[in-house]
Formats: sequence, C-alpha cells, structure tokens
Amino acid sequence: MKWQVRDFKNGGTFEYYTTDICSLEMTNCTLQKGNYQGWVDCDMVDVNYTRDPKFVAPNIKNMYKYSYDPKKSDYWFTRRNSNEDNRELHKMHTHKKSLYGKVLKVHPKHI
Repeated sequence: MKWQVRDFKNGGTFEYYTTDICSLEMTNCTLQKGNYQGWVDCDMVDVNYTRDPKFVAPNIKNMYKYSYDPKKSDYWFTRRNSNEDNRELHKMHTHKKSLYGKVLKVHPKHI
C-alpha cells in the first residue's frame, strides 16, 4: 500500500509514499470525503523515512485511529465515534497502513 500526497497549491502534483518505509506527519488537518474516497486536507506534510537513523516512530498510544471505508460506513470513523467527517486536528500521523490523530481537549471557557 502507498499513501498518495497531492499538492493542490502547485498544480495538483502528487507523489506516492510506501507505507512500510515512510511515515507522514501532517499539520492543520481536516478529514474530507467525496465520491467514495476519503482524504486529509492539511497545510503541511513532513515525510519521515523509517530507515533514517534519526527516525522515531509516532507514539500512537494516546491517539485515535481514523478510518474511511465506504463498504463499512458513509463517514470517517473511529472506534468511539461513528461520524468524524470534517474533523479538524492539529496533527495527524501515518503509522504503517493506518492514520492516527489526537483530538486536543477544548478548554471549558471555549465551549
């Protein structure tokens, strides 16, 4: 499996990253979907190669795994929430064939 990264700001160019040798870190993300496809809109993508001696795998222990599978659901989902469409996350990470993110708690005065 490969992750496809498209750069719509520069003419829609795209590159593919193999899941077993790359980990992607995305900033300012929104989960989107349409035409039976799911994607992540984000401001920036950092590509980290697992063979790099400085590589540190993302700590996914305290993150939610986000999935989009139109055969299972019409929405982006996690094990806790059946509809995560348009969810905004500050950071998301790929780890092997999965997508993870951490929802930051909203301070009570912002509710």
